[in-house]
Amino acid sequence: RPPPPRSLVHVCALHSSSLSAPFQPFVSHILPRRSFFAGKVFATSSSSPVTCASMSSFQAASSCSIRSASSAPSEVAKASRGAKSLTIGDVSVRLQECTSPQNVPALDGTRSARHYDSLLQSEEMLHDLRWMLQKDRIGQDMLLLGGPGPLKRRLATRFCEMTRREAEFVSLSRDTTESDLKQRREIAAQSSFFVDQCVVRAATQGRVLVLEGLEKAERNILPLLNNLLENREMSLEDGRFLVAPERYDRLLEAYSRAELDQLGLVRVSPRFRVIALAMPVPPYQGNSLDPPLRSRFQGRNIFAPSLSTQLPLLSAIAPSVSRPLLTNVAALSQILALGGESASGSNKSELLSRPAEFPETGSFHVARALETFPNANVHSVLSAIYPYRTFHRDDPTRIQVVDSALRRLNLLNDTEAGPAGGYVAQEFLPPASSEFPPTKAIRWSHQSKRDASDLVTPVSCGNTPMGGKTSYVETESAQCTIDGMLMLHALDRDVCLLGSRGSGKTMLVQQFARLLDYPTETFPLHRDMSHRDLLQRRTTTNSGDTVWQPSPLVVAAREGRLAVLDNIDRLPTGLLSVIQSLIQDRELSLFDGSKLIPYDRWLRLQEEDGMTLQQLSDARVYPVHPSFRVVALGTPPRKNNPYLTSEVSQLFSFISLPNPSVHDQKGIVHSVFGDRQSSARSALERFLIESEHETESSLKLSLRQLVRVASKLQRTMEHSTDEEALLALGDLLHANLLSRFMPIPARKRLEEMIDRAGIMTSDRTMDAIPAATVTSASSETRPASTSKENSKLDHLVPDVLFYDHIPSQQVLMQEMEQDFELGEHLLLIGNQGVGKNKVADRFLQRLGHARQYIQLHRDTTVASLTVQQNVVDGKLVSSPSPLVIAAKEGHVLVIDEADKAPTEVVAVLKGLIDGDMLLPDGRRILSQDHLDRLRADSGSFGDCVPIHPNFRMVVLANRPGWPFLGNDFFGECGDFFACHVVDNPDADSEVELLHSYGPNVSLNIIRALAEAFSDLRRKAEEGVLSYPYSTREAVQLIKHLETYPGDTISDALENVFSFDAYDPFLKDHVIESLAKVGFRISRDHFLPSLAARQKVIDSRKNKLTMSYERSASTAKATGPKHGKIDDTNEPHVGGNTWAGGTGGRDTAGMGGKGGPYRLDVGNPIHQISDAEKRNISREIEESARKMGQEELKRRLEQIDMSEYENEAYDRFFNSVTTQVEQLRQILESLQSKSKERVWFRNQGTGDLDEAKLIEGVSGESNIYKRRAEEQDPFHGGPRAPRHGALKKRIRFVFDVSGSMYYFNRADQRLQRLLETAVLVMESFHGFDDKYDYSIVGHSGDSPEIDFVDYGQPPKNRKERLQILQQMMAHSQYCWSGDHTIEAAEKAVKEVVKEEADEYFVCLVSDANLRRYHIDPRELGHLLSADERVQGFAIFIASLWNDAERIRKEMPPGRAFVCLDTASIPSTFNAIMRSSILK
Repeated sequence: RPPPPRSLVHVCALHSSSLSAPFQPFVSHILPRRSFFAGKVFATSSSSPVTCASMSSFQAASSCSIRSASSAPSEVAKASRGAKSLTIGDVSVRLQECTSPQNVPALDGTRSARHYDSLLQSEEMLHDLRWMLQKDRIGQDMLLLGGPGPLKRRLATRFCEMTRREAEFVSLSRDTTESDLKQRREIAAQSSFFVDQCVVRAATQGRVLVLEGLEKAERNILPLLNNLLENREMSLEDGRFLVAPERYDRLLEAYSRAELDQLGLVRVSPRFRVIALAMPVPPYQGNSLDPPLRSRFQGRNIFAPSLSTQLPLLSAIAPSVSRPLLTNVAALSQILALGGESASGSNKSELLSRPAEFPETGSFHVARALETFPNANVHSVLSAIYPYRTFHRDDPTRIQVVDSALRRLNLLNDTEAGPAGGYVAQEFLPPASSEFPPTKAIRWSHQSKRDASDLVTPVSCGNTPMGGKTSYVETESAQCTIDGMLMLHALDRDVCLLGSRGSGKTMLVQQFARLLDYPTETFPLHRDMSHRDLLQRRTTTNSGDTVWQPSPLVVAAREGRLAVLDNIDRLPTGLLSVIQSLIQDRELSLFDGSKLIPYDRWLRLQEEDGMTLQQLSDARVYPVHPSFRVVALGTPPRKNNPYLTSEVSQLFSFISLPNPSVHDQKGIVHSVFGDRQSSARSALERFLIESEHETESSLKLSLRQLVRVASKLQRTMEHSTDEEALLALGDLLHANLLSRFMPIPARKRLEEMIDRAGIMTSDRTMDAIPAATVTSASSETRPASTSKENSKLDHLVPDVLFYDHIPSQQVLMQEMEQDFELGEHLLLIGNQGVGKNKVADRFLQRLGHARQYIQLHRDTTVASLTVQQNVVDGKLVSSPSPLVIAAKEGHVLVIDEADKAPTEVVAVLKGLIDGDMLLPDGRRILSQDHLDRLRADSGSFGDCVPIHPNFRMVVLANRPGWPFLGNDFFGECGDFFACHVVDNPDADSEVELLHSYGPNVSLNIIRALAEAFSDLRRKAEEGVLSYPYSTREAVQLIKHLETYPGDTISDALENVFSFDAYDPFLKDHVIESLAKVGFRISRDHFLPSLAARQKVIDSRKNKLTMSYERSASTAKATGPKHGKIDDTNEPHVGGNTWAGGTGGRDTAGMGGKGGPYRLDVGNPIHQISDAEKRNISREIEESARKMGQEELKRRLEQIDMSEYENEAYDRFFNSVTTQVEQLRQILESLQSKSKERVWFRNQGTGDLDEAKLIEGVSGESNIYKRRAEEQDPFHGGPRAPRHGALKKRIRFVFDVSGSMYYFNRADQRLQRLLETAVLVMESFHGFDDKYDYSIVGHSGDSPEIDFVDYGQPPKNRKERLQILQQMMAHSQYCWSGDHTIEAAEKAVKEVVKEEADEYFVCLVSDANLRRYHIDPRELGHLLSADERVQGFAIFIASLWNDAERIRKEMPPGRAFVCLDTASIPSTFNAIMRSSILK
């Protein structure tokens, strides 16, 4: 490696202070490490050196023992006590006694202390420590650079330990503020004052300031340290000023200390040093160091231990493991660790092209695991430490490369042994009642080595046995996962479970805690959390004093509980790094100045340093309970959410939950049904077999859904025939999988799976419901209560106007009541205006239940959803939200518009359903089971809100996907609820409902309107229209006719359809649907013109005295012109000045009148009416037309396109103009969703942040939040928050074979193919930042003919016409033959060659496959060969019925028949709807 650049000042200082030959140490300082001294550490109390540690003195401890208070301190810690000096090689420093031993960090008592005690005394590490002594001796601050892992921090700890230096530790994040580093305001006795923070404490008291994660802090925060680092000076908020020691001592010659104190001058200790720890940027993610800050540090690269250093350590840890195996493990860590270095070198292989971090301590953990469990499968052990198949699940090539490396090192086993490496926990031996910490013993057997003797390992445990019911169902995979968790727990490792939604993570953790008698402390994580929220929460006492309350994680650490970090995938990137010292070393510095230290070290402070419990308490030093463990839960990482960074992967051992096998799912079914057999149960099991290999997760039942379906089916079978049970099963599957709102391809696949399983499905149109289904009691309203106490709740029971004679709604409410009786929470989901609120209110009115109501929206936060915090008389007061009131009092909580709130907000409802929800004010909402366990653990409830047994939730949400574009509430937590689809009534029911609202309106009119609305809804379902017209609009229309019978039908229709009058495409379809039922409305008079309205006014006998009726526009067009150009591209609406404006006149723009031509500059379009467009003189119209023709001619000359070519292109374009607009609407909706803004916190202006109320009271300034487009957390550029910066990559494969040209005369198939190409090119124009598409063709000549390359779409009409001409020429002149199969195979392979958000392949062809003996099933297999690629075939032409036959033979949802170009946009709509939710 080249020598790093050094400041001349530092070089001179180093040279002048060398204690031996001046050149050799300096060479060692800047060049690669060389062995030029003996590699020993000397601590001297006299003139003769005494060796305190060397490699030969290392003794390995039993790898299966539990940490205890009797573990001995490190050799360095013992040697440093009482020593006067320290020597490493040729560098010596004098030691001073510390006055606060609790502030001196130490490795003894930390996790893996023995391993690191020896590692840090290896010659490699001694070089680093010697360098640190050099820097300390000459007063320079240090920056240790290296990859992720605890080595840098433990090296800094060892430096402080061996020099007996007190230290202040702080972990930086992007949320770190100035008040976290310098001074923070606190309030006591109604007065505010400043409290020194870590930087000031370290500077004034001569401590070492350790700053970890320097690359994570925002760039404008750390420069506040610049002057302190350079000149040892800093101004403080309380008016004091830190002064360099030399300057202060000189001032003492002229002033007394009291005078300097009065001046506010504070001396910085000469022993103050800063050790910064950082990862290099690049290759790691983060902020590069500000140059002024960087120049103030001396840097050193800290490398992971080499192979020669690791091997003796591994042999000491695992003496019974073979040396070759340990060598291979160490070699693997070296190979994969290289991935963390910069990939700029020319000799980097594919494996090393980006970081592939093997944990820094991974080889130690593997060795210990193999020593403790000698027959464990090596690959299983490695997969727990380094789960590369989960980390890189979207990159098969990378997995293959790592597999290849493992295979070469003989570390890859062909047999799958599960997460426990083949071991099975057989028996738990109870703990001794007086033992501390409590310990159980587990007896293990090996599943494949029966002759091996059983193994017994001790494990830490809790002391709170769990009683009551459990939701755990013992299946083969679940038990295998539990064994893996127990094995990692026996190895003293914290665990992270990775599994998809509904895979049973929560259930497994509960069973794990039950087996080990652990009380759990669940900590639900979400995106709005800051680094403070992870550790402590700021609040006030009853007297208004500010205090800090611990988070559930800190409570668990203090009390010895099992901390469950739920949803770690939702946290902002890098936030988990603030707890890495707690996870890795069981040590933590908190915001209130208190510290958590390992239990062993806490005991030794008493035994060896003589500190009393009172002194430790006064110093706010508390032990981490030795039984404390952490289990993290998350989903597997994805490209759009790679949250498992290199740092996070160092914190845990991982277990990836497999998708439940059919055997496991049958086990769950058996747990519900027992031994009872039936045709419905067999059909359910056949459906599970059908869905086993389905890659689309929406077509699979989660475990929670499976239990719900099986339980309801079992209840149904008790009083139903086999046929009725099969019908009920079909309805249950459709309801739980929400098939009503699935994309068309997925819905077809589900229907075929259900059909193949032999499950019957009922026609849920409500006119087919037998009268007996709706019981007479359905519409009866039950009294809320006859008791005087509950009569006070009558005002909370909904009272709604509702017509009870609609069969569909009655059946819906019956099903809701059945779920209510089973204790289920309900989810009502449907389009807008279908009556979700009315159904919910009428349901609660009938049952007499009190209701609490809350409506969510874009700005809803977790805090506002749960509690409302206010400052009253200087105290923080929490007002309960409707959610808390409902949970406490047993009311029903109705949550409206659940799809409008951010996903991380609604996700907290899962904790409430599970019976454990953390409130922002520190309280918990707990179910009775959790309360019982809490009472058994601590003897009291604490500050908890018990959940009333009658509490229920009814959640209302719009359907997922386009055009609503809210969050996917069903996909996020739908399986926690009993889901019910609320749809528009059937035809007869809707007529009856409308007649109830308008009894005086003609039934013929009502029937016609109901039929017209039904036709419009059908078009919306098919994707032709974007707006799903609902019963709400029909009801409002009838109300108008009922109230104003003198108004015409056109007047009433205008109220509903005015929104569509400005869109020619929508207007045509609305007029068409109305015409079908007899409403003949002229296109020109669909929106009444000004003249028509004036006639109505003139015809009225009673003139109005005042009218706000205004003409559409009083401005007249004066003459066409281009208009001025606005360089800022601000939107201009109306007027006649600016080019590119909308809704104006005279200028080139959009949506106006009198302009010469259209000009779209990307701003929103405001369309004036057709009547106003016609309101211009003939002269101006002719002038504008002439100017437009001249501009067109100039534009054609500019792109070298003749008028003939323009007319030729128009023949294709005009055929698909409507379809282009339709498809662009879909793409624009998707793009607008991805550009939603997010909250930025710690701002100086904006809206008051409810999480910063205490900071505001205490006087801090950055207490606001504001909305803006989300920025990259490290580089400041904008990015889409959920979708990342990756595009969707699409490859269109067009059939340009000779058959397209030959049969064109018969059915115009080539014409439709070219129109489809125009549709694609025009629709995707302008969406280059979101989509990257290419167009290729295939014919008898070749399977891949390039027309449009990725990233190079055609820029204008001429280029698009040239592509059409190329496609036509290929079809006319190519050789006969077909390459459909080869083209599909190449397209699937080609589309994934570059990283993307999603991959699509759309093959557009005729159905002429049989002629070339092509099997449709083979084509379907090729399109679905890569699970990353969504492949589809669109057949646009067919002889006889070939296309439909092929569609049926291909996999469900993979093929579409579009014999009319007009149907292609709806097909693309169906294909892309599934991606809108991602």
